[in-house]
Amino acid sequence: MENGCPVMLDLTGRLCVIIGGGRGAAVKARTLSRAGARLRIVAECVSEELENNDAEIIKRKYKAGDIDGAFLVFPLTGDPETDACVRADARAGGTLIGGEDFILPAAVTGGNMTAFVSTGYPKLSAKLMRGLMRYDDICGMLRDFRQRIKTGAADERAREAALEAAVTDEALEAALRSSVEYEMYLDRLERQFSDK
Repeated sequence: MENGCPVMLDLTGRLCVIIGGGRGAAVKARTLSRAGARLRIVAECVSEELENNDAEIIKRKYKAGDIDGAFLVFPLTGDPETDACVRADARAGGTLIGGEDFILPAAVTGGNMTAFVSTGYPKLSAKLMRGLMRYDDICGMLRDFRQRIKTGAADERAREAALEAAVTDEALEAALRSSVEYEMYLDRLERQFSDK
């Protein structure tokens, strides 16, 4: 999706429908469930993982009306004719279509950050996300540091210099090696720029 605009959607309580019951459906269902969506799955056969998901499951072929009231729909049957029918019904009803109107990227949430990666190659996306999540604790330290600097630095120039110094390549590489040393570094920065 070349001209896409990255967004985060609040799916809490919104109806999201997956048409299909295979592995792709299970992956989407996990993500949507974590986001608080109200989930409906329509498929003749569903995987064990989907059976154990807290979702409304309709075990049969797709029929018109199955996506009425849905905010999002994922046509994942693998049958071109059925998926085309789902897309046509979605267009007619103003429902967003996964893979066309939006992409549901690989996502992971830590204590201090949420990472989304979309590469078109799921295994690479997962690997990149694991790398990004190494920064989760660092994000928490930086959030606290930013709050202290905003109130403690003498002027705007000092604040900007402190915030920039906290995220240099060298500083972040050191943070990945030792969070204790990084916390000490942030403390030194705070003292340095609060004195100015």
